[in-house]
Amino acid sequence: MTAEPRILGLPVKWARATLIISLALNFLAIGLISGASVQTAERRGGSRNFLTEQILELTGEDRQADVKAVLRPPREFYVKRRAQRDQEWAGLAQSLEQSPFEAITVEQIFIDMRTSRDASRAMSYGMLAEALQMMTDDERATLATRIRTHLAERKKRREKK
Repeated sequence: MTAEPRILGLPVKWARATLIISLALNFLAIGLISGASVQTAERRGGSRNFLTEQILELTGEDRQADVKAVLRPPREFYVKRRAQRDQEWAGLAQSLEQSPFEAITVEQIFIDMRTSRDASRAMSYGMLAEALQMMTDDERATLATRIRTHLAERKKRREKK
């Protein structure tokens, strides 16, 4: 009498069925995760870069490359900003370990973090303003209409909660 072939200690038919079920469950999990992330973006009001995306979409093709260049800060900016943020967080961690704890030091770190964030935002707003200036009057009017529509949709979503 020959031994029945086994995979992972199971008969071949059972091993095959187990692998198929496992694969199906993996696809189901991926689908659920993907769906949840899409719903989160919709709940949040869509893209985080709504204005930037709308500017790029509405700008005429003849000016699109110039607008993209204005909206994209140099790589050095990101490198410098990331290093600065890392340094701020490292300083916070170090202050949290101090004994005795000095709240005034931590508060100053938070003030410094807010100041650097505000400077970064100011630069971003300047870039957006420059890109808006490159648009035609009709393109800006269309953008204004889209912003109003976006705000109305957001209000409806909030009222449903």
